[in-house]
Amino acid sequence: MRKLILIPLIICLTLLMIGCTTALDHLQQGDIYRDQGQWDAAITEYSKAVELDPQLAEAYNNRGLAYYEMEELDLAISDLTEAIKLDPQYAAELDPLLAMAYDKRGRAYTEMEEWSLAITDLNKAIELDPDMANAYHQLALAYCQRGWVYIGKSQWDLATTDFSRTIELDPEFAMAYCGRGLAYTWNGQYDLGIADFNKAIELDPEYAMAYCGRGVAYTCKEQYDLGIADFNKAIELDPEFADAYYWRGVTYKRNGQRELVIADLNKAIELDPEFADAYYSLAEAYLSRGWAYLGNGQYDLATADFNKAIELDPEYADAYFGRGTAYGFNGQRELAIADFNKTIELSSDPDLTQAARAGLEWLEGE
Repeated sequence: MRKLILIPLIICLTLLMIGCTTALDHLQQGDIYRDQGQWDAAITEYSKAVELDPQLAEAYNNRGLAYYEMEELDLAISDLTEAIKLDPQYAAELDPLLAMAYDKRGRAYTEMEEWSLAITDLNKAIELDPDMANAYHQLALAYCQRGWVYIGKSQWDLATTDFSRTIELDPEFAMAYCGRGLAYTWNGQYDLGIADFNKAIELDPEYAMAYCGRGVAYTCKEQYDLGIADFNKAIELDPEFADAYYWRGVTYKRNGQRELVIADLNKAIELDPEFADAYYSLAEAYLSRGWAYLGNGQYDLATADFNKAIELDPEYADAYFGRGTAYGFNGQRELAIADFNKTIELSSDPDLTQAARAGLEWLEGE
């Protein structure tokens, strides 16, 4: 009889104990699962902790870290944001988890390429815990990546600032020197650009982009032989580097080596069919060679090159004028008239328009 009484009592006590499981109990159990790498089970426990105590910042933080490990970045950011919102006053020495929350959220933003948000969080992590080495590394990376975004937008001063911050955080970051070198170069500060490219190459002697960037700076300074040497090195290191072929072609053109220009620009387009500048420069190269052929009395070769220029850029008024001139000297009067008229239709250059009208008058006088 006594046993029959004890059994219900034990059941009631067990149920009572189960009902007394607290948010902290679930938090601790979640931490056990986390330490074992059982992320799903950990998240389940942290979710129970949050359900029982919606103000428990540590549960949100730990669940956010678990989501981060599972690469559920949106959920990680949501939970880490809530953890920071609930407990923004923790000092890092009293609660390093807060600094870790900023660090982890910053890393999550980095992986989502949200560079400005990443920089804000990683700066906060360092403010809370100046000894958090990983945060410095991630912050340097975020500044560097945002610098490249600014390069893409032609915002040279902003790019320079971000690359400089990267270098302050990590003086051995070759990519940052290369990026800042490009920003300086496109901003007309060629010597500063060359100095940064030199440093990038010192840190990474096989950095093809740094050689290409320095070559651009040399070309802009009209030091063509140095530029070509750097483009050759960039191509040696990376034979698929379309920009290096493009800039070597541009440099050959500026250096008067016309016979080498077209091959390089064609190669750049072959490697990158969307390379708009290469098409434009190639059209210019065909135009230039066409006029050279014309000057030598090689009218058919000239016409072929002007055709190529027009094929690349159907709105290229100069090419129609050149072809019209070649047709005129070659006795193809009607074709010449059509091209001179097309030149007048397309051109916004009064000198070119006047030359085309003079060409029409010349043909009418024959």
